[in-house]
Amino acid sequence: MIDSIAYLSNTKAYDRILLFIYDESSSVQEHEITRKDLIKRDEIEDVIIVSKPSQIVKESAS
Repeated sequence: MIDSIAYLSNTKAYDRILLFIYDESSSVQEHEITRKDLIKRDEIEDVIIVSKPSQIVKESAS
């Protein structure tokens, strides 16, 4: 939320922003709550939240 104010106050080129959040904690149960709270702001066009995979398959060196 604080970042959006800084981005929008330093330019006249745009008045709305799209937020992209990478969630390293994989706390998907919080995504919709976070999105709903952020999207209430007039200057936020949309919010995209992507979660880190819970498991990452490591490729074997052959």
